[in-house]
Amino acid sequence: MRARTARATRTRFATRGPRRGTTINVRLSRPARIVLVVRGQSCEIVGRKRVPGHAGLNRVRFAGRFHGRPLAPGAYTIVVVAVRGESRRRIGTVPVEVVSPGRRLTKAQRTAVLTDHCTVTTSGAALPVPVAGPRGGGSELASDTHPLRPPVTAEPRSKGGVFGVKLAPPHIALPSGAFGWFTAFVIGLLGLAGAAFLVFVARFVRGSWNP
Repeated sequence: MRARTARATRTRFATRGPRRGTTINVRLSRPARIVLVVRGQSCEIVGRKRVPGHAGLNRVRFAGRFHGRPLAPGAYTIVVVAVRGESRRRIGTVPVEVVSPGRRLTKAQRTAVLTDHCTVTTSGAALPVPVAGPRGGGSELASDTHPLRPPVTAEPRSKGGVFGVKLAPPHIALPSGAFGWFTAFVIGLLGLAGAAFLVFVARFVRGSWNP
């Protein structure tokens, strides 16, 4: 399955207004399912859009929304992937920028070539697109939260310990190999001998030692 690089009609767009969204043009040599994987400002996946693709030029409309929720203004990267059976192939990467609805853009600003800020982060990684998924067009969120507001898991407060602070026991690394176990055995014997000596000294000082 071979395809030309994907491109967008507008690289800067708003999610509301008469000129909202953009169109991703993708040319396929054979039919395949086209998946748009949208990465946010920190290169995390914020949503996916799947549409069936046919041989030739495909125009995929992207409004910058997932389940009615608009993407916040900022830089994004749209990774275009073609899925056919068990095969999936990255067709191209389209850097875009979502702007505020009231911002006026010239034609040069709307079609300007932008830099892919996720190139270093995602290079060499597996394609972030599952082969299995709902059939037909549509979009989905990568999580149940706002695309640019991932959930923050708060650590539960500890009810034990001293003054609400829970003390963790010290971590003791176990020895490995025969030499390590022998060293531990010798250290244990020395510890026992030291303990016995301390008991002897204590009894001698108290006068309870009777040879």
